Amino acid sequence: MLLTTGYTMIRAFVSGFADGVTKAYKTFFSNKKKLTILGESGVGKTTFIKYLKGKTEKEALETTQTINSEKESIKIDKVSFDIVDMGGSKTNYKSWVKQVKDTDYLLYFFNISSIFKKDTDYRIKDDMKQINEYIYNSKNIKKVFIIGTHCDKAKDCDNDQFYQKIIDSKIYKIMLANLGGSDMVCTIFGSLNSTKNFNKISDTVIKVINDEE
Repeated sequence: MLLTTGYTMIRAFVSGFADGVTKAYKTFFSNKKKLTILGESGVGKTTFIKYLKGKTEKEALETTQTINSEKESIKIDKVSFDIVDMGGSKTNYKSWVKQVKDTDYLLYFFNISSIFKKDTDYRIKDDMKQINEYIYNSKNIKKVFIIGTHCDKAKDCDNDQFYQKIIDSKIYKIMLANLGGSDMVCTIFGSLNSTKNFNKISDTVIKVINDEE
């Protein structure tokens, strides 16, 4: 399942989950699963986890930095699961590889508002070089998510042509190819600037994984 038509499609896709995140969690987390979150610093990895832990919007948006890695066992409706938040520095690449080998689901975050800047382009390419071999050789990974965040800061974020431009870009195609191809990857564009926008992303992630299980 590949969701690549941008934020408008994602918004329509999750609108059917009227009961929200909590109901989705009840069916999804029937047993413990391991999710690994990768991406450079500042793309929203830790913010995403804070929201999952039930933090308020204010708490989730407080700026923090994961230096190495942090593992969270989060319990929702008496069911627990493990999420590993990996530090975004290149010095953590060896740890990234170790986590990719053992994870069930991989979430790769990037800042959509800077995707066409050279620094972001180079960094994404470096990330892909480090992890693509282990994704293709992994016997554990069931699904990979490419999650473009900070849509609220992107120019023309309400224009579907903006997202199509990303889908057609060379850097996106590099991500798709290195992270397992269209059969393996689900792409989501959105923002983490509010609980409401977090729910749109998390509901989609949960629905897709639940379908896999």
